[in-house]
Amino acid sequence: GLPTGLTASLLGNTITISGTPTATGDFNNAQLSITDTAGAVASGTYDINIQVAPTLGTLGITAWTVNRAYSSTITISNGTPPHGTLTQSNLPTGLTASLSGNIITISGTPTAVGNFNSVQIGITDAAGATASGTYTITINAVPTVSNLTVTAWTQGKSGFTGTMTISNGTLPHAITAQSNLPPGLTAVVNGTTISFTGTPTMAGTFNNCSITVTDNAGAQVTKTFSITINPAQTFTPTSLAAYTVGQAYSQTIMTAGGTGARIVTYTLSGPLPNGLTMTPSGTSNAITISGTPTTATTVTITMTVTDSVGATTTITYTLTG
Repeated sequence: GLPTGLTASLLGNTITISGTPTATGDFNNAQLSITDTAGAVASGTYDINIQVAPTLGTLGITAWTVNRAYSSTITISNGTPPHGTLTQSNLPTGLTASLSGNIITISGTPTAVGNFNSVQIGITDAAGATASGTYTITINAVPTVSNLTVTAWTQGKSGFTGTMTISNGTLPHAITAQSNLPPGLTAVVNGTTISFTGTPTMAGTFNNCSITVTDNAGAQVTKTFSITINPAQTFTPTSLAAYTVGQAYSQTIMTAGGTGARIVTYTLSGPLPNGLTMTPSGTSNAITISGTPTTATTVTITMTVTDSVGATTTITYTLTG
């Protein structure tokens, strides 16, 4: 009933069981007996448990941020407790390994950035069996946030396209504070990109916008920036003066507001009265209706102004004589 690979021998009054077991299991019916010179017999039944060789599990946390307190564990499976000698090498500067029961804890505060891909951890169990593992621990630099890619937008226009990029730190990142953003805008993070949702509802220059990003290791970075929200576009005047047949007529329609260059387009419900023309003025931000009308016709003019971010305003005029 001895485990395979073990044998018993007798020397004097000592029975020695020795060898190298080749099978695991709980051998609880090992029978040993001796007979002395007078023919008396003694016997006993013994339990011998042969454990699987110890192994080391995976490391719980494999990426962290420099100068942030770190703690992660490796679980020892199998082997014969207590697990004794612990060996360690190539850990990131500032980290050490310790052993308690079947748990190896790596802890400390890493002080150097890098990819430590040859971390060696080993243990020896009570039977002298050893187990070792090679681990990778990446220590990232503290996170940083880039400048905002778009800093001007138009009131009432959704889809603000400005973004910021997070570099370094340990994923995932989260926005843990934001303040002084233009009303209607909210910052969100997806991976390493910060973008904005909502529609700005107030015009103005917001100089103290602030976003705080916290990474998975608790490292934080705060970015302060400015966003200018330009007023929504308008037309002046809001209605056209009537014309008189045979008298000179001139009316200029101006646009204001918006972001960047503005382009005005228009459609007519029919031809202008004979003698009147529509002419873009300068940069096409304005249109002039002028001439001396010779006929009386009512025309509806629909105008749309579009700025550089795609914000639009439309107005409808009625030209009568």
